[in-house]
Amino acid sequence: MNPGEYGSHNTKYVSAPASVAHTYGNLLATAQKWVIDALASKIKFRTIHVSSTIAHRQLLNTPHEYVKKTKPIITFRPRISYNENTFLKGTLMVERQGGPLTSHTPGTIHLNPFIFDGEKFLECEFSETRRVLFIDVVMSFATLFQQINIAEWLLSELPFDGGPFTLPMFLEAYLSPDLMKVISKIVGIPVHDKNTGSIHNFLEYINSHAYFPVTYKLAGSTGKEEFYRYYKTNVMTSLLDFDRNDGESIGHVMDNYTISFTMRMEFWAPGITYLFSDQIPKSKELELPEEGVLVPNIVDIFALEDLNLNPGWNVLRHCSYRLEKENDLVPFGSMLNESINEVLNYHLENGIPVLNFMDIKIRRDGILLPYGKTYEIDYKKREIQFFNKSYGYYTYTVIISIDTHYINNLVKDLYKLK
Repeated sequence: MNPGEYGSHNTKYVSAPASVAHTYGNLLATAQKWVIDALASKIKFRTIHVSSTIAHRQLLNTPHEYVKKTKPIITFRPRISYNENTFLKGTLMVERQGGPLTSHTPGTIHLNPFIFDGEKFLECEFSETRRVLFIDVVMSFATLFQQINIAEWLLSELPFDGGPFTLPMFLEAYLSPDLMKVISKIVGIPVHDKNTGSIHNFLEYINSHAYFPVTYKLAGSTGKEEFYRYYKTNVMTSLLDFDRNDGESIGHVMDNYTISFTMRMEFWAPGITYLFSDQIPKSKELELPEEGVLVPNIVDIFALEDLNLNPGWNVLRHCSYRLEKENDLVPFGSMLNESINEVLNYHLENGIPVLNFMDIKIRRDGILLPYGKTYEIDYKKREIQFFNKSYGYYTYTVIISIDTHYINNLVKDLYKLK
């Protein structure tokens, strides 16, 4: 959008830098799942460790981190490099040309459409860049026999030190909460409904005007809520530096036979998001979030066929969540709008089964979980109670489905509507 494009409207903009660390976390989690799935027929790892900080070189330099854990072990540690020769490097597609954003001549960069609302004179666009993430993978075994057999199998099955291949992945670009608040103010739809605290109406507006889906992460015990732009990309992947050792001496016993390799992953990463409108606040740039760790977060992709919904049923909302403590509680009330809350209260007060109109399913890294064994739902408190001993490793997806026809008819009866 260019200033003055809408005639008398004085178009301004606000920019929000990307928190690419969130997208690196998507990439790390997806790569981790790809490796473990590729090895699943030969190895059942008893310990899986994902580093939460960025490393500078191979994990082999710090074996004390995993020697005492139960074998076989697999460990993933990410490294970021900005000195790589990437696809389209030096072009307008991935780099600003002609000057920095903060100068009087801020130069030019290619922008992609994201959100557009002609009635509100609002448009959101974003830039992209090419980035490279290295992931060092170290496997540790208790016996030389197992290590040699696995090494031979890996070299036969996976394309080490060959040409790059593509891995299709679904990633998410973090959206600044301040940016979402500015959009909310401009369009007159609060992020959270004043009566119910629901984000339903705001998300409905965003997704009805967006070229890319906007996904949502539930607020947990930390109270944080996050929005993401969801996109698909092909990640250019290479498997490098395959190596194995001859074992390490633990006391008087040879132990800790390792295999290591590195994944080089080049991908489209989010750049800066720009919001154009005639109602932009004075601040020209929004702040980056402060994160101390790289959180591996799976982007769960599912089709409606996976849920086996009955005719007339639709997915109301789905969002991701990472458990933050043992036996964590996840609130889901913010995903419901006012009419659904009324219908839910009516069923609870009259002892009518909630499953008549609503069904909540939970997936963990894409796998459907059984109700009662791994979680329970308190509809009155709008909470999901998880039964977990570990946390911070898996990505959980909460999927709420409803019978729209049933709800519409009941609302008409409750409010005596024709």
